[in-house]
Amino acid sequence: MKAASAAAAFGASIICVLLLAVAAPARALTEFLIPTASSGPEGITAGPDGNLWFTEYNTSKIGRITPTGTFTEFPIPSAPSFTQDITAGPDGNLWFTEGNNKIGRITPTGTFTEFSIPTASSFPRDITAGPDGNLWFTESSANKIGRITPTGTFTEFPLPTASGPFGITGGPDGKLWFVEGGVNNIARTSGTSPAIWISVIPAPKSIKVTIPAGETIVTKVAKVKVRNADLESEGSPGHTIQLTASDGDCPAGTVGMPDLDKDIPGPQDSVLVAVGKSTTAKVPVTVMRDDALAFGKKAPSRCTLSFTATTSPSDEFVVTPSSNIAPLVVDVIDENDF
Repeated sequence: MKAASAAAAFGASIICVLLLAVAAPARALTEFLIPTASSGPEGITAGPDGNLWFTEYNTSKIGRITPTGTFTEFPIPSAPSFTQDITAGPDGNLWFTEGNNKIGRITPTGTFTEFSIPTASSFPRDITAGPDGNLWFTESSANKIGRITPTGTFTEFPLPTASGPFGITGGPDGKLWFVEGGVNNIARTSGTSPAIWISVIPAPKSIKVTIPAGETIVTKVAKVKVRNADLESEGSPGHTIQLTASDGDCPAGTVGMPDLDKDIPGPQDSVLVAVGKSTTAKVPVTVMRDDALAFGKKAPSRCTLSFTATTSPSDEFVVTPSSNIAPLVVDVIDENDF
C-alpha cells in the first residue's frame, strides 16, 4: 500500500483496513491512526508472526500493527533511512529497502541488521522474496536488479536499457517480474535462479597468410577464443555460446564457419561452455591470389574479419556487451606479386 500522499494531505498517517464481505455487498472500512504523526507510510506486507508490517518513510521507522489495531514502531539505526518497500523473507524476517542505499532486515522481535548495497546511490525501491530463497529488489537510479541472500551477500544485474526499474514481484511462472517506468515496459527474468548471461571474445591476434609463388589459393586456420562471462555462477552448468563469423571488409568467402565443438565432426558454430570458462574455435580463412596485392613481406595486403559471440537461448535475461564483437586482422603476403 502506498499511503504517503494521502497521509500528507490530511496531516496524519493512517493504516486502513478494508473488509470485503463475500456473501453480501456490504463493505466496512476501518482506519488506524499511526502513533507517530506524518510518518509517511509506504510499503506494507503480512509478516510471519500474523501481524502487518509497514515502512515509515518520513520518520525512518518500521511499524507493526496487529489485526486488532495495536501499533509498535521500531526506529531504524541508520536514520534518516527513507524506507520504501517491505516484504516477508524466506528466513522468517522482514526485509525492506532504504533510500540511504541499504537493504534492511528486522526480526519479528525488532532486531535490525542493515546491509550496504555495493553500487553507490542506487536508490533501492521495491523488494520481494524470490523463488530461489533470496530477496530481489530494484535499483531505480543504478538501473539494476539486485539480489541479496538471507546472509547478506549481494549480486547486482545491470539492465540492458536505461529503464528506471521500480516494483518487483515473483510470478506464478517461477520468474521475477518488474516494471521499467522509464521505458514503459514490463520486464521478466528467466528461471528459478535468474541470471544475466554474457559471452565475450578476448581480442584475437592478427593472422598472417602467405600465398607461395605459383599458387592461387591458400586456406589457413585462425583460432578465436570465446568466454562464458556469466555474472551468476551458482548452480549453473553453463550456457550455449554461438560464434558468428563475417567477412567484414575482406573479400566475400574469406572466412568459413567456425568449429567450436571438437567432439563433433564437421564445423559447429555453437557449444556449451561452463560458467567462467573459455573455449577456442577453429575458423578457416581462405585467401585468393586475385584478391591480394602485396608490395613485399613488410607490406602485406590487409583486411579485417568480424566475429560475434551470442548466448543461447535468446529469451534469457541477457546483457550484450561491446566485448562480444571482435575483429581479426588478416595480413596476406602474395609472393606472386614480387
